[in-house]
Amino acid sequence: MKKISNFLKSFAMSYGVDYVLKYMEENKDELIKKANKKLNIPILNESQEAELLEAGFEMGLEMVKGIKEK
Repeated sequence: MKKISNFLKSFAMSYGVDYVLKYMEENKDELIKKANKKLNIPILNESQEAELLEAGFEMGLEMVKGIKEK
């Protein structure tokens, strides 16, 4: 059972993270637009919210890349 568990963890970390990274990179604009529709910060206009989301997206992307490098 431990061998199966280790295999699944290894598989998820190598292929699962690659899939997530690829999806995020290929669909960046769409993901940000969808999130911006749900975000409403009264003191920011739409373009400022989009800039904030893009910065957060880039930070999230770097975090996922960091997970892969471990």
